[in-house]
Formats: sequence, structure tokens, C-alpha cells
Amino acid sequence: MYRSISDRRSPSSCSSAPVAKDISTAEFPHRRSTTFRPKTAARYGQGNEFGHFGRVPSRGQLPFKVLRGHAGGINCCHFGFGDSRAVTCSEDRTAKIWDTETGRILKSFDDAHQNNIPECSVNSTGGRLLTVSWDKAMKLWDLETGKLLMCETHAWPLTCCDASRDGRLLATGTAMDRSLRLWDVNSGSLVVQRNDHHEGALTGCRFDCGAQRVVTSSCDRSFKVWDLATRVATLSVAGSHANVLSDCRFGAGGRLVATASWDRTLRLWDVRTGAFREDGPLELRGGHGGSVSSCAFSSDGSLLVSGGLDQRAVVWDTATGSRGVVLKGHVDWVMDVDVSVDKRWVLTASKDRTMRLWNIESMDRIPAAMGHESENAPRVLQCESCRKPLPATRRGAASAAVSRCSPCRSTTPGEVASVLRRHEAEPHRP
Repeated sequence: MYRSISDRRSPSSCSSAPVAKDISTAEFPHRRSTTFRPKTAARYGQGNEFGHFGRVPSRGQLPFKVLRGHAGGINCCHFGFGDSRAVTCSEDRTAKIWDTETGRILKSFDDAHQNNIPECSVNSTGGRLLTVSWDKAMKLWDLETGKLLMCETHAWPLTCCDASRDGRLLATGTAMDRSLRLWDVNSGSLVVQRNDHHEGALTGCRFDCGAQRVVTSSCDRSFKVWDLATRVATLSVAGSHANVLSDCRFGAGGRLVATASWDRTLRLWDVRTGAFREDGPLELRGGHGGSVSSCAFSSDGSLLVSGGLDQRAVVWDTATGSRGVVLKGHVDWVMDVDVSVDKRWVLTASKDRTMRLWNIESMDRIPAAMGHESENAPRVLQCESCRKPLPATRRGAASAAVSRCSPCRSTTPGEVASVLRRHEAEPHRP
């Protein structure tokens, strides 16, 4: 028997909730290196670092920061408070709030749960933090005071959660009873309960930007879109991948759904027009050498970032499906990713107990390498008109439209020569 809603408050998981501690760690040491080499450092070292990531330093580098503070693998990461903060949760049963500028831990929710915390979520205003755990409890916290605002206990361990942008609704998903539940924060009441929502464990649940729909992913290889107004699943795509779905996200104002899978691919589904029914989804492949564990859209939907078992994060161009830069440096599974609102930073969380902040604003200055990757001699793709190296976001695109750089595509054939002269006159910027 499933525990009734009236019995959902459990003293074992909710009665002695801790209050977050205000703590701070050392700032980043003032040192730089041209490349970060994990083998030269302790696998699970202490302290924070920053440096530059880039295989070809003379053609562009991406600054990064390494943040340490968790005692176990980090399962989830999110930006908050206008990108000035980052939120993480971990196998160590804690959640932490970080200052993204200094790398300091501002608050630590120590022993927030009695078991692993697989996911957390923060609303767009950054005022509240939602955590779920294998201890069967869902908890809502005030990020400013660290106080527990809400605690609800499920019948089975929880696997995923999300908070709507306005903070009004919460969504949770479970494994054993494969349920989707939606909660009203103001009243604390359960507004939707869908047992057996999937045929397998839920791996992800996400609101759209207007909190009108929820997309869910599952081990049964399907994803579903649940409409809050009609209280029905308006879209159900079975066999959407060849293996387990690990994550799902709405993007581009709710027009797209991204799915990530253990089959090493991601797929983009136009759920507004339903064009995938005839043309199929846009498949993003060739970026990961193992299972893809997570994905996140940029705020405008133009970029998708993914993380995977191969210890990498990949930035994708959603318009073309082309692979951009590959972010390497973690020494274990990249569990989660996020993108800042201004698209300047990518956040990655790993089982190696570290979180990384990658500055991708200079990404377009790193040339794309085609074919098999080689650390010594990558083959660079060039614009067919001016011969300038194409940016990394055009990597792998097959259409003729992306065989020329942006300035050349916006000019007439007679103007290409002047564009070439202008490119040659530009000073080199490493």
C-alpha cells in the first residue's frame, strides 16, 4: 500500500531539520596555468583553482574555475540569484550555496537529508531551494535564512525534482512507483499525483517557462509532456532513444524538448509544431564517448550543454545540431550541467567531488577541428571565402550555410574581398 497523503509527514525525515550554516572557504589562489592537468594534482584535492582550458593556446583559451567543498560526488548544480550564486547537492547528504565570483561556500545545509540527494532546484528569483533524497523526503528551504519551509515524505525514494520559475509549484518524481507529483507551495497541498506515470523509474521532471506543462523522462526510454490545465499527458513518445533517458529539458520558450540518453546521444524535439512526427528529432551525436547524464539549454535556447560518463561536457548549437567546444578536466562522471543567463558561463558538477565554472564567451575564437581529434595536430575547418578559421560552434555542421563565417554569409560575392582584407587587418587575440 502506498502511504496516504495524510501520512506524508514523517518524523524520521522531517522533525529534526538542520539550519544551514554560514561558512566561507579560501578564495581562489592567485595563480594561473596555461592548461590544467588533473594528473599532476590529487584526484580529490582540497582548495579552489583557476586557469585556462584550450588545446591550442595560440588560437584561444577558455578560463575556468574549480570549486571544491563537497565530501562526496556532486549530483546536481544550478545557477541562481542572477548567476551570482551556484547551488549544488551531493552524495554527502548536503546542499551548498556558492559565490560564483570568489568560489566561497556561503551556506551549507549540513545533513539536510539522511541519504543521498540526487537533485535540487532553485526558482528564478533564487529565494528558495528544493531538495529531494533517497530518504523519501522532499524539502523546501529559505536560502537567505537557511530555514526549512516545507517537508513532504513520499512512499519511495525520490529521484528528481523541479521548481517552477515563479516558485509557486514543485514537481517530484520517484523510481519504485514511477510517480509524478505536483505541489502547491502556498498551501502546501498536493495538486497532482500520477502513479505509474511511466513504465520505468522517472529520471527527470521539468516545468516549462510558464509552469503550464511538465516534461518527464524515464528508464523506459520514453518522455511525456503533462499539461496542468487539462490534467492529461498531451504528448507521449515511446522508444525515443535506444537506451535509458537520463534527463529532459524545455527550451526555446517551450518550443523544444531536449532529451539525454545512455545511448550516447541527445535529441531535440519540436513539441510545438510536432514536426518530429514526420521528420524525426534533431539528433546530437559524436560528442560523448559514453552515456549522457544531463543537459541544459541556454536562456534563449540557442545553446545546449551536456555532461556524460566520459568526464566531458559538450556545448552544442541547437540551430544546426553541430558540436561546439568539448570541456575536459573532470576526472570522473559529469553528473549535471547548467548555463548562465548571459551565456558566459557553463557550470559542471562531477562525481570527482568538484564543480567547474567554464567561461565560454570566447568560445567562437577557438577554431573547429574536424575528423579524429588529435592533441598534436588538429585539422582546422576554414571559411571557404576568407579562409578564416570557423568558430567551434560550427563544428560538424554539414550544410553549406555554415561552411562560411558569419561576416562572409552576410555579404555579397563582390564584398568578400573587402571582408578578407578586414580580417587580415584584425590584430590577433589569443
